[in-house]
Amino acid sequence: MPPRVDSVALLERTMQMIRETHTDWDEDQVLERTFSLMNLQPNTNQAEKIPKSVLSIISQIVKLNENNWAIWEPMFMDCIRPIKNAKRILTEEIPSGHTNYDEELDSHLLGLILSSCDHGPTSRIDTYTVQEQGEEEQLGSTLYKKLKAALTINDEVKLSAIHDRVHEVKLAQRNIVNLGKELDQIWNDAARLGSRMDEKLKKSTLYRCIKDDWLYTQTVDSLKAAQPGCSYEYAYHALAKKHQEAELSGRIRATARVASNRNPAGQAGEHRQCHGPECSGSRRAPVESMAVVQSPWRPWTPTDSHAKEERAHM
Repeated sequence: MPPRVDSVALLERTMQMIRETHTDWDEDQVLERTFSLMNLQPNTNQAEKIPKSVLSIISQIVKLNENNWAIWEPMFMDCIRPIKNAKRILTEEIPSGHTNYDEELDSHLLGLILSSCDHGPTSRIDTYTVQEQGEEEQLGSTLYKKLKAALTINDEVKLSAIHDRVHEVKLAQRNIVNLGKELDQIWNDAARLGSRMDEKLKKSTLYRCIKDDWLYTQTVDSLKAAQPGCSYEYAYHALAKKHQEAELSGRIRATARVASNRNPAGQAGEHRQCHGPECSGSRRAPVESMAVVQSPWRPWTPTDSHAKEERAHM
């Protein structure tokens, strides 16, 4: 076996040389050129270990920073999938000393990880990738383990903040739709971080937020009594329907008041005494005004799944 090359040193020297030669290039251009040069080095065996197609794909994925491990990690793993045993070596499923362990490949994986990191001026990722004094020789597997331990802590902090948001969310301006969207966003954010939050908590949060609003107190109580085991989706749509009906009813009443204010008592008396066809339009004016207000509104209609669920609970 040829002597193992220090991939980190080679990568850093090559990148520095390219930066000095092309001072106007950004970091992505420098990395792409570095890959191209390293792939042509006859003594590195880079071409044998890492196919050009893998290098090309990795150069295009999102760069790893201190906040996006949950996004970067599955993308990087998908990129190295074509390389035999690469993922298993990186995750130490095939540890050092195993029959299928390849130290040279592990070293090249280190270079791939470093090249896929965000080295921009605002990134702090370099603080995690530097080999510390007394630390054993860095390979792809050792750096991967170190990054995972450091960066998933941030995910745990984010997840904690998400749980705090559950207790802080409120119903704003009696708008059920916006409340539902906010709850869905919280649950989706948690799912992206690998946490599946209980739907019962989602439904109870919905009830809690609406319970604080006087308009829906009786609706929540009646729904909880009639459908105690209903899903969040069913509860949300039932309450959203109530919200829509209440808002539409309020607009109709407001239109009726406006129409009434436009007809003083004297004019109303004159209309009662008028029997000719020229008065028929005046009599229909309030009704037409109400229709104008109602026209933009579409009544809430449950989907087939919701209709089936309603029938199942009847």
